[in-house]
Amino acid sequence: MYVERTPVGEINVVQKMIDVGAKFGGEGNGGIILKEAHLGRDSLVGCAMVLNRMALTDERLSLIYAGLPQFAIVKDKLNIDGLIWAT
Repeated sequence: MYVERTPVGEINVVQKMIDVGAKFGGEGNGGIILKEAHLGRDSLVGCAMVLNRMALTDERLSLIYAGLPQFAIVKDKLNIDGLIWAT
């Protein structure tokens, strides 16, 4: 398994998935794309995947969450020489 990076946007993620034959894609906002369901971002697919795991493993949601790596997206604005840069 490896990560392919694309420009921001669902269409860019979907195109890369098609190009490399990926089964799963996503964006930093948490939106996921599962080729098996359809090539579009869908929050219900993510919910169904979590519920499926809970049904198969009998794990509580809190236990699943505790086992996931924790990441944060930091968004800030920098004032450089009178210009505002969004990061």
